[in-house]
Amino acid sequence: MMLLTLLIAVLGSAAVALVILRSGISSASKYVLPLLIVSSLWAVKGNIVPLSTIIACVAMAQILRLSRSWNVMLCVAPFITALWAMILVTAGSEYVSQLLLVAEQALESFKSQLLASASEAGTQASSEQLIAQIPTLDANYLVANIALVQQMLSLISIFIARSWQSKLYNPGGLQQEIHQLRLTKVNILVLLLALIACSNIEGYQHWGWLFLMPFIVAGIALVHGIIAIKQFGTQWLIGFYVLLISFAPTIPLLMLLVMVDNAVDLRRPLAG
Repeated sequence: MMLLTLLIAVLGSAAVALVILRSGISSASKYVLPLLIVSSLWAVKGNIVPLSTIIACVAMAQILRLSRSWNVMLCVAPFITALWAMILVTAGSEYVSQLLLVAEQALESFKSQLLASASEAGTQASSEQLIAQIPTLDANYLVANIALVQQMLSLISIFIARSWQSKLYNPGGLQQEIHQLRLTKVNILVLLLALIACSNIEGYQHWGWLFLMPFIVAGIALVHGIIAIKQFGTQWLIGFYVLLISFAPTIPLLMLLVMVDNAVDLRRPLAG
């Protein structure tokens, strides 16, 4: 049920974003309202991610329409998400407390099941070590995770919307845009300053992931562009995504690659 709800939220947000990208936010208003009503009902029942996704997606789509620039939208996206998260923490403190209680109960249940399984398998020591590494849940940590999920879903919705728009009105346009996507010096500076600020504010370190996401997206776009230029096979992309998911140092390497690309434009010599 949870996955179905998220799927509806992503596809619904993508449909609204498509209208915004094509005709503007005023034309999309008649579609936004029903989605907001439905997602608000889900939020009352405890799942706020669809509501957050729709609100953020509408804002991101409008920014992309006005700026006609992926790098601008990517740079602004984490600030939209962070603002929404801050509003949730301050204005919705009771709601967050309820979510925190549910999350704590789920975490305790997971720990109990893990220890029970470990006791039967004789791996209790390693399981206890794993449990000790689980961060302590608090409101900021919980909201940061919700915000990160919402940001990823919103970006997925935007990419789906732009893909639909490209297929309908400009075949191949999205692929060209993604392959040429580069963060500017200003984008990188703003994101790095926000990332450093989060890292140095007690309780907000996990919020830094919001500002890492544009680097990850730009890095993925760069890898896609390089693979397309060199005409490597699909197996290269599969290998890259396996590495991205399974090998944590891939993310800082992507950040470094994005910053190097800003300085020297890695795709230009490869294309030559």
